[in-house]
Amino acid sequence: MARLALNDNATGETVLFDNSGHEVQRYPGLSSLQVSDASEGTVPFKDTNGLFGLIDSNGKKVIGSYFDKIGGMNDGLAKAVKQSTYGANFGYINLAGRFAVVPEFEWAQDFSEKRAWAGMKGQAQLLNTNGNVLAQLEVHCNQRIITDAKGHQFWPLKPVTCANGSGQ
Repeated sequence: MARLALNDNATGETVLFDNSGHEVQRYPGLSSLQVSDASEGTVPFKDTNGLFGLIDSNGKKVIGSYFDKIGGMNDGLAKAVKQSTYGANFGYINLAGRFAVVPEFEWAQDFSEKRAWAGMKGQAQLLNTNGNVLAQLEVHCNQRIITDAKGHQFWPLKPVTCANGSGQ
């Protein structure tokens, strides 16, 4: 069910409307709904303390505002940061608001087709919805390589060697 969010500058609120133009819910603060991240029947919202949660299409809170950052729900997971507990690291929360993938990433992308890219320590990792690493994008000898979950190079097909003859 599609919805529309507009700012009410007179009251300083964000207003959620249904398709008929009827008001569904008001939220304190301007632009407090992240409508560009609406997905799977949920929309990220920001409370007056600057923390984020998720609402459903009826304006009901699905996940309370406990997170410093939150993305849209994709494949049942949303990227999120909970600074007070995990620092600035990203992880992925489920619809219960619990971390299904531990926050250990410096950056994270939304899931698509049950896969997401996330990065830490200079590596980009392709994850499944369980948080298992399926592949990694690394740089060796100034050349990008892709390794499998066990660290074995599978692209490019020829092993990468450095100018000094080593594989590092």
